[in-house]
Amino acid sequence: MTRTSPASATRRRRVRNPGSTTRRYAPAEIELTGGTMGIIGFGGTGCAMTRRAAAFGMNVRAVDPDQLPASAEVAEVESSDSLFRMLADADVVNVCCPLTEQTRGLIDAAALTVMKPSAFLVNVTCGEVIVEADLVHALETGIIRGAQSGASRQSAAGGSDRQTARLLGAPQKVNTQET
Repeated sequence: MTRTSPASATRRRRVRNPGSTTRRYAPAEIELTGGTMGIIGFGGTGCAMTRRAAAFGMNVRAVDPDQLPASAEVAEVESSDSLFRMLADADVVNVCCPLTEQTRGLIDAAALTVMKPSAFLVNVTCGEVIVEADLVHALETGIIRGAQSGASRQSAAGGSDRQTARLLGAPQKVNTQET
C-alpha cells in the first residue's frame, strides 16, 4: 500500500504496447492521505491494516461483530449494525474477516451499492465473503471504482467458470498472488 499506488488504483486508460497487438491497462493513482479506510474484521489482520492506513494519514473505521477494545488508530470498534454506514463513508474498504456462516456473502449487491462510486474494495481474506457476481456487476457498471483480491471463490477451488473469468479480466480489478 502506498500513498499514491499505481499498482492498486483502478481508474485506468487503455494503452497499446509498441509493436504489439495486445492492449493493457495503465493504472491511475489513488491518494490515501486524508481518506477513510473501513476495516471489516478487527482481528490480527484488521489491526495490522489499521496501523498501515494510519501511517498513510488515513482516518480508520473498524466493524467487528465482537465487542473489541479500540486501538491507537481506531477510536471505537463499531458493531456489525454499523457496516452499511461505514461502507458509505469509506474510500477504501478492507475485508479482513474470516469466512464463517455469518460472513459468507457479506459483501453483496446491497453492500456494494451503498459504497461511494470512487471507493476501492480490498479483499485480504477468503473470496466467498464477497459475492462474485455482484462484484463483477459493480465493477462493470461503475458502482465502485475498483477492487483488489488475492483469490476468488472459483480460482481458490481450482475451478474456472465464466463469472470468475469476467471478474479476473475486469479492467478495474487488480489480482495478486496469495501468500
